Amino acid sequence: MDRKISKEEREFLNNYSLAKYERPSVAADIVVFRMVEKDEENKKKTRPKCLQILLIKRANYPFKNYWTLPGGFCRPDERIEETARRELFEETNVSGVDMKLIGVYSEPGRDPRGWIISNTYMVLVNHLDCELRTDKEAWEAKWFSLDELDGLDIGFDHRTIIREAFLSLKEYASSYSNRIFDLLPPSFTLAELQLVYEEILQCNLTKQNFRRKMMEFVEETDEVETGYSHRNSQKYRRKH
Repeated sequence: MDRKISKEEREFLNNYSLAKYERPSVAADIVVFRMVEKDEENKKKTRPKCLQILLIKRANYPFKNYWTLPGGFCRPDERIEETARRELFEETNVSGVDMKLIGVYSEPGRDPRGWIISNTYMVLVNHLDCELRTDKEAWEAKWFSLDELDGLDIGFDHRTIIREAFLSLKEYASSYSNRIFDLLPPSFTLAELQLVYEEILQCNLTKQNFRRKMMEFVEETDEVETGYSHRNSQKYRRKH
């Protein structure tokens, strides 16, 4: 910040000590969702979708061998969003994606190591662009469907964070936000797009009504989908 500082204010700052107050550590956690095919071999109809979330298996205490969200501590020379982007790239090789802050978690005792505040971001990725990295000495990365989470030991307050992130994702889908397009490849059929929304909303949508709402967000490509028992389908892309 470039501003003129008075003599009195400079004297105050010179005598001020941050040690006067206890300070928390600041962390960034990232909820990463992707959409995959449930059955790669099903050629009889449009393949159903499965929403997955990325979790990290910790190799160290606390919560050793528990699954947690990817993330890490903020460094003195970076903004908290830069922390989230750095951690995301280190663990998934994904960069340049839209990242949405969905909550700040500061419940006392949420981390047994001490006073740690988490700024949590949600990221939607196309599964074709995601290459997981692992560090066997520190963590192991793996994708899980939401149904699989019930049987997992999940550390910290990350189960709560995941639940609230999914509610945010459902709000995007309910409002027909084009943010959902981040889960898709560059070109797709309208049937594929509808299945993605239905997987998130966990309900069936009326074909005509869905397509009417989506047409303002998409445009035709020169591609068609072939190789299935149904007739060839026009492919679309997101409007920019």
